[in-house]
Amino acid sequence: MKRFLISILIVLIFPIFAYASGIIAIPPMPNLGIDKTYLSVESYNANIKVSENITHVSIDEIFVNPYNKQVEGTFLFPLPQGASVNKFSMVIGGKLIQGKIFEKNEARRMYEKIVRLLVDPALLEYVGRNTYRASIAPIAPNGKIKVHIEFIYTLPRTGNSYYITCPLSGLKYSKDPVKSIVITGNIEGSKDIVNLYSPIYPLDSEIDGTEATFSLEKTNTNPDKDLLIYFSQDIKEVSGALLTYEKDSDEDGYFMFLISAAQRKKEAGMPKDIIVLLDKSGSMTGEKIKQAKEALTFIVKRMKKNDRVRVITFSSNVRILNPGWVLCSDKKGIQNLITQIKRIGASGGTNIYSALSQAFFLNMRKNAAHYVIFLTDGMPTVGIKDESKIEQLVGDKIRDKRLFVFGIGDDVNLEFLTKLFRKGRGQGEFILGKDIETAISAFYAKIEDPMLSNIQITYPEIFYEIYPKDVQDLFWAQNLILLGRYEKGKTDNIKLILKGDTTNGPSSYFFQSDISPNSINNFIPYLWASRKIGYLLEEIRLNGETKELVNSVIALSKKYGVITPYTSYLVNEEQGGVQPAPMVKYSAAPMSAKRKTVKKEQLLQNAQIVAENKNINGVETKHIGNRIFAKKDIYWIETGYKENISLTEIKMFSDEYFKLARENEELRKILALGKVIFKYKGKWIKIIK
Repeated sequence: MKRFLISILIVLIFPIFAYASGIIAIPPMPNLGIDKTYLSVESYNANIKVSENITHVSIDEIFVNPYNKQVEGTFLFPLPQGASVNKFSMVIGGKLIQGKIFEKNEARRMYEKIVRLLVDPALLEYVGRNTYRASIAPIAPNGKIKVHIEFIYTLPRTGNSYYITCPLSGLKYSKDPVKSIVITGNIEGSKDIVNLYSPIYPLDSEIDGTEATFSLEKTNTNPDKDLLIYFSQDIKEVSGALLTYEKDSDEDGYFMFLISAAQRKKEAGMPKDIIVLLDKSGSMTGEKIKQAKEALTFIVKRMKKNDRVRVITFSSNVRILNPGWVLCSDKKGIQNLITQIKRIGASGGTNIYSALSQAFFLNMRKNAAHYVIFLTDGMPTVGIKDESKIEQLVGDKIRDKRLFVFGIGDDVNLEFLTKLFRKGRGQGEFILGKDIETAISAFYAKIEDPMLSNIQITYPEIFYEIYPKDVQDLFWAQNLILLGRYEKGKTDNIKLILKGDTTNGPSSYFFQSDISPNSINNFIPYLWASRKIGYLLEEIRLNGETKELVNSVIALSKKYGVITPYTSYLVNEEQGGVQPAPMVKYSAAPMSAKRKTVKKEQLLQNAQIVAENKNINGVETKHIGNRIFAKKDIYWIETGYKENISLTEIKMFSDEYFKLARENEELRKILALGKVIFKYKGKWIKIIK
């Protein structure tokens, strides 16, 4: 049988610390009935170990040849700059394959040759600096290839913050969705770790003093972004990290100020006075009241020894379940309260206004956190039913209390309840068919440990358009994320002051930093725009639509690629370009559509996870930097293009084409779309075959 020589390339790509997972590409083999494609990745496992600022990454990938024919291919794997490969192995048919390093210029020539050979612009993302190469025998029909690689590099640092990158984006090339992706990691240092944050994928993480662990699991997916993790080390109770980003233009910069509280020390934190409002109206009959009572019982049992609780039930009328405050250390009082909760039944109307009025009227202790937890489906039917008046009540009477909403049921009034907890400077959680124990546990864990309340922040004069406008309380082992813009110019000795109330009284924290823009922080403009859009949508919901507000939302949506209730990206057949099209607004939508809309707005308000590419109204869209592309026929078209605009045509895989690819990372990602129309240096360019 004929044997093939297969080149194995490990190529460094992207900016300094961005890189992607390994892939195996197969060149066209018409005689075997195989068009150009990529092998499937069956599983991807990565382990990341950080000791002080040294990172050791170990990756195992299993590739599968899905064909009943023997094939040849090219393995590509990029590495961060300065990384040192200390282990590499590839096992095919029981045979171990070795590799060697190639110099930067030769790596680029080899890369361009491979792109031309495979006739695949997608590989433009793999523009090389250094290359690791190994030659192997053929890939057997339906055979598997096991790849193991380990490398070490010094962790990048900004102030007290470090960031880790783990390669994932190359998995988008897998012929089939990756069955299993598992990433685990641990961090060890000499100082306390005070936060752990990923702007792209939600992590399961735990911090314990100078050590932290994290994990991410995904199944049957093709992720197109690398995992990026920030963490800070500081001996203070409160830590601040200022991350900044600037575009290559005169446009002002973007910042993210990450405030983190350390793990709570062994001594008790701030005590809490908790008022729980339980909706027992007729609309809560059946599973809803069962879930609400389970949630209430969980809260009562979870309280700490210095916490106090009062329970108010309401339907048409309002009743305080226990005559006075019940201290958590009073075991008999707590047991009596739980017994009363079990007896609660559902009937009558829903007098939300009176219930909230009663809760805000009750006095609470000084030097304690003041919580009102509202368990309901949010349908006012008795007393004052005007939702705007109930919202006004919360705004006028909340004072130093915080209103936390726990919405129950698939028909929960999401819009109204979201407005309430925003007005009440709290947080919200909605069951919507979730497991009640998991949902209430996660919800209460977020709010049970206040470290700093009634927060005020003083910013330097060059900072502006900062979101959120109202800062929530800071809880132990959690983060506050503030996003804004800054005027270019003064870049050193930036000072921020954080003030708030603690168990021991008012406290102030001072942070000093220089502005050091970093290209890896290119997600910040998207997060900032998401936060601003969330704020504008909130203004529209509370005060009604105005032309100025709606136009601002649409303009931000177009510029930053954030899908909103007012816009989706559609190809305009007459214009030939991509234009925003109005969507049905939530006020006219059925409940399921409302739920999706409000959930989207909640995501925009939080603005902590970078959105993936979207398929809106059947039109596929991609977001590259601050640009948006929509697919029309066989072309990806950047927003803003119209059919009467003249185009400069560049042939795919020509010398001019590869010259563009060497310019910068964003251009490589645009060219990787294949047939594309985009704007560059004031000209509109069309890539043709």
